[in-house]
Amino acid sequence: MGHLYTGHGDIRTLARNMLDSWDIDLGEIDEADGRMPSQFLRTRRERFSTPHVARDPGKNEERELDVEDPSIMLRHPPSVGAVRFYHEPGSTDTSHAGMRAITFQGITSIITPRGPCQIEGARWHLLTQVFSTAASFNTDMQAEILLQESLDSRPKYRSFSWQSLRQAQRIFGAETYVGETGLTTPPFFANARRGPRAIWGEDDNSPIIVNWNGLDASEQSDIIPILLATTNWILLTHPLGSPKSITPPFPSGARRVLHTKGNACREKGWWKTGTDKLASHGLDTEVWVSSLSKVSRDDMLDLEEILNSGSTKDLPDMRADGVEEIYWAGTETGLMDILNFPGVVYATDGSKSSSGMGAGFYRHDTRSGGCCRVGGGPGGGSSGRAEFGAAVLALEDSLTHDKPIAIITDSKGLMTVSAGWVGEGKDPLLRHSPDGDILACIISLLQQRVALGLFTIFIKIRTHRGEFFNEKADGWADEGREDKDNVRWGGPSLRPIFSWIEAGIERRCSLNKTLRAIVHTRVAELQLPLHDNFTSKFLKRADNSRALLGKHWLDKSVPDASKRRLIQSLGFQFPCAKMLKLWGIRGSDECRLCKRLFPKETAWPESLGHIQARCPVLRKPRIAVHHGIWRELLTAIDRNSSETNEDGTKKWFFPSAVNEATHLEWTVRQILVHLGLFSNSKRLRADIIEFHENQGIFLTVEEATSFFSLRPDGVAFNEMEKKVHPPGIHQTDGLKRFLGRGRLGRH
Repeated sequence: MGHLYTGHGDIRTLARNMLDSWDIDLGEIDEADGRMPSQFLRTRRERFSTPHVARDPGKNEERELDVEDPSIMLRHPPSVGAVRFYHEPGSTDTSHAGMRAITFQGITSIITPRGPCQIEGARWHLLTQVFSTAASFNTDMQAEILLQESLDSRPKYRSFSWQSLRQAQRIFGAETYVGETGLTTPPFFANARRGPRAIWGEDDNSPIIVNWNGLDASEQSDIIPILLATTNWILLTHPLGSPKSITPPFPSGARRVLHTKGNACREKGWWKTGTDKLASHGLDTEVWVSSLSKVSRDDMLDLEEILNSGSTKDLPDMRADGVEEIYWAGTETGLMDILNFPGVVYATDGSKSSSGMGAGFYRHDTRSGGCCRVGGGPGGGSSGRAEFGAAVLALEDSLTHDKPIAIITDSKGLMTVSAGWVGEGKDPLLRHSPDGDILACIISLLQQRVALGLFTIFIKIRTHRGEFFNEKADGWADEGREDKDNVRWGGPSLRPIFSWIEAGIERRCSLNKTLRAIVHTRVAELQLPLHDNFTSKFLKRADNSRALLGKHWLDKSVPDASKRRLIQSLGFQFPCAKMLKLWGIRGSDECRLCKRLFPKETAWPESLGHIQARCPVLRKPRIAVHHGIWRELLTAIDRNSSETNEDGTKKWFFPSAVNEATHLEWTVRQILVHLGLFSNSKRLRADIIEFHENQGIFLTVEEATSFFSLRPDGVAFNEMEKKVHPPGIHQTDGLKRFLGRGRLGRH
């Protein structure tokens, strides 16, 4: 069917004209003439199907601006209706005091004599302002990094969460923090010390919070006199001494007020990327105060609730305490000078879990926000559906004022799809977006802002780097996910919905990549019984590790050549001489290596099985590969073996796996001698014969003697219990059953 070109506008205009004129009356009709009234004509007329393109909104026209530099637009936003998208912020040269540094997406890479090193971007910005002097900054910074890496290597060192330290700070109004380095000390403390050394701030008599586990023995001794002389301090530590007793950090003058078991600390190494993930590190937390101090019950309950929390994310807050303003000015948004944006700053985020999806936004000028639960609809949606919903919430709120706005998001998909509806270029279609119902709302709201002459800019940042705006929006999104009374975009998606039964459960979704893969798999399963070749037999056989092979093919670290050879082997397409002759590429299927070794004899056909198991020329390479597999396997088992004896020593050890480059095969004789079980060889030989007779195998005395020469591929010893376990065997399953039958008695 062809298309009639009229030259009267684009296809959207023609489609709308067609729909608008569909139900127009055909004129006044005289019923006396016996003709049917027009309303009956309309009802009998075939109903139209609205084309997708007719539902699509128009694109936002791109308005040219005098300046397109994002940094200038953020400081001086245009007073016209326009939309801009800032996809990838560039890197910033943040070198200081002769130390080269580049900050990109919230992480600073610095060059030290030991090589490159990563530091949280906001932390680097803070230290360049408050740490050391310009003359000694380079040396002091390297020493600080070495000290922090040394602390991270301690099993019981922890860096406490910022929300718990803020709550502890409120109790006495603490201004000084002691016990960590300049790389991890929270910026909401005006003074930071480590023993007698000041990291930043002054050495005054203000209230103190101490991270006891971050100090070494000498530093702990230095601070004890200060704690004994004052009463306005709080000390945090893991339990000291015996687990069954309460052991104070110093002999007298301290009183324990809390013992908690929650995720009270940040993950080790968080200072490199700024990640806000929390963990317990398998340690409880104790809170100690002066025995002479008075602490209110409400303050302790608030602190206990935070320290006992099972949350896996810290909750940063932006204030003006301590040196915070310097710190926040060095974040990804801070370096873009968003904090000084003369309009309204929004941050949006989506949240998705097994319980549903939530959308939320944070508005910085009012320190408020909003959220809702996002419905997937019968057609489902993409994983970024909640991100689209969050953008709608922020844009709806922006129509309550007449200021320019900056929307901060961590969704690249939202930015890419929305940008396609602004400016020139190919006209996109909503039906190509799995979240077209929400995208239509975004486009409509942007058009309203443009019509009102309001400027809008979207800014992409990295997620979960401790960025204040992103974390606040994330909190609202989590709240919206649980708000089942406020659900939006849960209606039909106007797309075909497919349903099928899987494991007794009905699944429904619109057409997407996952559904296509399921359809292809089902079709292949229906076609499989119709074929009878090596590939179909492999797919029909049970226990062929097909799931493991699938993971192997998805592993990006595996070379493409290895994946290709594996697929060729399973698909009976490996280019050996036998296949090449079958395809008419070679005239002979003889193995060239066998022919070279035995020129006067008829060579075996060169098949894949011949290469892997029969060719005498490849015997040594096969043995090397065989040993290599067992070497890597046993080394990994040894490395991950967690069973221990009562004295703490490892229960099992693997002598055949010397290291990742050397593999030894022990004979049965060597194994028995090692365990001290070869003292009576005659009795042992009789035991071997009896054992095999019970298995239906009858051995002569000579065969029983040769049994001692058999070699397991690997062996594991438990000398405490006199047990041996052969993970692999070289010649007979009888050896594995004999050695692995349990505790071996002495002969």
